[in-house]
Amino acid sequence: EYVERFHRSAPQWFSLPKQLAEATKKPEAGKAMTGGIGWVCPPNLDGEAVSRLDALSMQLPSPWVMDWTALVSVDVEGASRLQKLFVAWSGQPLSMNWIAGDKLFNVLHETAPTGVRDADPVYWMLRLEALRLAHRPDQFDEVAIDYCVTFEVSPPSWENARCKAQLLGTS
Repeated sequence: EYVERFHRSAPQWFSLPKQLAEATKKPEAGKAMTGGIGWVCPPNLDGEAVSRLDALSMQLPSPWVMDWTALVSVDVEGASRLQKLFVAWSGQPLSMNWIAGDKLFNVLHETAPTGVRDADPVYWMLRLEALRLAHRPDQFDEVAIDYCVTFEVSPPSWENARCKAQLLGTS
């Protein structure tokens, strides 16, 4: 029933005593929950970090606050999982605040530059999904054209997302 309603897997079970013990430790990248920030992106975003974000997101108060300040790189598995997560979120009426959200866009731009076919297309798809969540149709169109030029295939078209990610601060 949960999967049918929310179009995603049910949240994973977690131990409250374990979370309390971890919360009293020094916060680690990707797990910090102090100062109103629900999730802090680690410098190297991988599949495991995205899985932690997915599990944690079900427990975050609205609006979800995500800090991208430390982001330096995204591996292919992390990009693939984050792109799928963004697609799932785009259909839900969620509200997010992305601290240093432009940092995410800058890292993705560097990872998939125009005209370089060696870059995995998943980086392009993640970049386009992030632009949809941030409600930036003009930049989406520019990136879609760059994708078309790079891979000589039609890019995905713009669709409004129900989810709204507001960018706070700069990278």
